[in-house]
Amino acid sequence: MTAILDPNSGLCNPPLGLAKKYSFAMTGKKAPKVDGNARKTFADNAKRLMEARYQLSSNKPKALANEAGISLSSVQRAISGDTAPTLDTVEAIANALRVSPSSLLVLDSGIRRRTGTHN
Repeated sequence: MTAILDPNSGLCNPPLGLAKKYSFAMTGKKAPKVDGNARKTFADNAKRLMEARYQLSSNKPKALANEAGISLSSVQRAISGDTAPTLDTVEAIANALRVSPSSLLVLDSGIRRRTGTHN
């Protein structure tokens, strides 16, 4: 099973079996419900870092949204843990919090701020 590249759009068309199985991704329908552990871990890590970074702000989610360049409702949904944030939202929040996106998805990761150097 290999994907087919559409020369007109430059997009890759998945094989029919995969397209049917994962049609929600192409139709805008909601993805199947999963256990939510990654959502909860992301939400917990993002909230903890948000509290630390914006401790002087009276509206921490709004401060995060402004710095991340996303809507307040996107931040609120992401840190609630009830819905899965998009990858763009994860990246925007991680950049605003100055951590890597992957570190927000690691349980009890002892997240360290990005410094631009690797230790």
